[in-house]
Amino acid sequence: MNVLSLLRCTLLATALLGAAPSAVGAQGKITLEGVSGEVRKNLLARLSLDKQACDAADWQLQGGIKSATEEIREGLEAFGYYEPVITPQLRPADKNGCWEATFTIQPGRRVTLRTVDIDIQGEAASDNAFAKLLRKTPLQA
Repeated sequence: MNVLSLLRCTLLATALLGAAPSAVGAQGKITLEGVSGEVRKNLLARLSLDKQACDAADWQLQGGIKSATEEIREGLEAFGYYEPVITPQLRPADKNGCWEATFTIQPGRRVTLRTVDIDIQGEAASDNAFAKLLRKTPLQA
């Protein structure tokens, strides 16, 4: 086989593989219902489920759903929601598509702080730059 024939075979194989339907690199669709704005943006940014390929095994997706539910719970805590109700629903991929996960979220009542007591100890207690930053924080006693 000469170099030209080898090159033709390589190009043909590359073209055929490239034209074949493949889910490599494609991910599923995640929908969050019940949240919006910064909360939604934060939750979507922290979800590891979006790294699962379209052709991921069912056990991987089930594990991903469980992890995503916990990631959503932790993400809501950052916004003061400590008792959410999260209902996941997974639609597995059909033979031409990709999986879809929907999380219906009821964040619950938001916890607000009535009193804040900030006590700085150590070197930061006498640091002027830190004191200036602390004066600008929205958390005030």
